Amino acid sequence: MKTIQKSILFLLTTSLIIMGFQCEEEVREPDFAFSTALKLSPYKKIYSINDTITVELTTNNKQLLDRLSNSLIPLDTTQLAINIFGIKRFPVPSLPEMLCDIQVENITNSTFDTSTLGNNRLYFLTGCLSPTFNFRAKFIPKKTGIFSIELGSQIEYCPGKIKSLFASSRFTFDLADCNKDIWLAIPASARERETGYTDVRIDKKEIFIFKVE
Repeated sequence: MKTIQKSILFLLTTSLIIMGFQCEEEVREPDFAFSTALKLSPYKKIYSINDTITVELTTNNKQLLDRLSNSLIPLDTTQLAINIFGIKRFPVPSLPEMLCDIQVENITNSTFDTSTLGNNRLYFLTGCLSPTFNFRAKFIPKKTGIFSIELGSQIEYCPGKIKSLFASSRFTFDLADCNKDIWLAIPASARERETGYTDVRIDKKEIFIFKVE
């Protein structure tokens, strides 16, 4: 009986240790938390079909601001993987379609996807040979309604480089107002299920909301 009790105790102790390691891995904080401001122009609340909204990043080199240390970190051996989303928030279409055209200048490896309901996505890499992370993208709405422009980025190492960076990265819009009032004008029943999620990201200037008439 004592042997069985010892075995059970050993198994319980081992399980707790393993769970502890797993939890530690899940909550690991990044070494760097990069934040990059993007210019959006022209700024409006209401656009027309075929208007051009330009989003651009301008850097002098391959450095990004780390929010944790409040300092610029050199990232010469990396490139940025960029996602730009044009999302129709209201009314939501019933089928996937081309809601907008998203073009990027001086990039040859971009892909444009319209296969997701209410969501058009442009994906591209800034390139390892480029001395900067610069890009300029043009968003051209093709439908009326309420839209959002959202951006995502990930730092990727160039081929053959040592991978040692553990970091998070986010884009914000260099705007005083990202048109939260237009978002709140959408009927509450038509907004997303995760109450407050979009509101917070608009407040953080990670999402730009606008109307197309």
